[in-house]
Amino acid sequence: MVMFVAHLSACYRDIVVPFPRQVIGLLSEHHAVLNSDVRQTLCRALILLRSKELVSSIECLEIFFQLFRCRDKVLREMLFT
Repeated sequence: MVMFVAHLSACYRDIVVPFPRQVIGLLSEHHAVLNSDVRQTLCRALILLRSKELVSSIECLEIFFQLFRCRDKVLREMLFT
């Protein structure tokens, strides 16, 4: 569902305005307890939202640097690339 909304966000910009903040909030508050696949999906959605210019680079970088502390090697590799 998250990726579906992220893909359609360019078409419905006025409706999905709070969506990037919700994704960032989920990642910042619950990154330690989220499943690895859920964390990666949320990060991919955030990257997609960034490419559609719905979230700023600074906001993405702030949360991504927080996520480097996770003990998830695949996530860290994805964020590094």
